Amino acid sequence: MMKVNKEEIKKQYRKVYIKYLGKKPSAYENFLAMLDETYPYWDELQKIETEHPELKEEFKQIQKEENIAYEVRNSTLEGSEKQIAWAEAIKYNIRQVFDQAISHFDELQDIRKHEAKTLVRERWGRIYDAKRAADIIDLFGHIHFSGDAAQDFGKICAVYKTSVPTTEEQKEILGK
Repeated sequence: MMKVNKEEIKKQYRKVYIKYLGKKPSAYENFLAMLDETYPYWDELQKIETEHPELKEEFKQIQKEENIAYEVRNSTLEGSEKQIAWAEAIKYNIRQVFDQAISHFDELQDIRKHEAKTLVRERWGRIYDAKRAADIIDLFGHIHFSGDAAQDFGKICAVYKTSVPTTEEQKEILGK
């Protein structure tokens, strides 16, 4: 039996994942054109994941790294390259936490579920639409994301409750 080189598999996965991410979605004529171009890469990723389930965590890490790199390449934030990279990493982590929170809201009653989802989506929208990397860093840069969605959600909510915005853009992000 041939020995599997895990580093080569991860390298191949990264290469295919980068192709899957492709170019900025707005560069496509329409959503279906984007799907047509990326679908073969998605199939290839699924095949690699199926053949190597022992690398599941490594594949998740590759996806995270490449998703952040993609966001940095396509960022519209103002700031230095380092600030933009940091702010996009923060935005990525917040989005992951918010997505997990939204999926847990399904357990709530209908009215509360709708209100909670609307609030979280509104907050994410304001972060997503931020103009300056420094504002995101000033507000959320101190958060050390633990990977525990409930704990991280609490840290993010604390920013909304306790932060005193110093710029108009920060006021807009916080909705204050």
